[in-house]
Amino acid sequence: MEITRVTLIALITPASALLLGAVLNNETTTPAIWLGTGLIVSGLVSFELGERCLLKLRA
Repeated sequence: MEITRVTLIALITPASALLLGAVLNNETTTPAIWLGTGLIVSGLVSFELGERCLLKLRA
């Protein structure tokens, strides 16, 4: 497994734990927490898609 994949898994774990805690355990969350989580997830998605787009352009 590539190191970037391992890093992405490590970074998405807190966001998924937050979502599971809110849904399954009825933990309270604020809009600021959801905004931060959204920024983290969107950054990870853009990193992943950006890498694929660059590879296609170089080929």
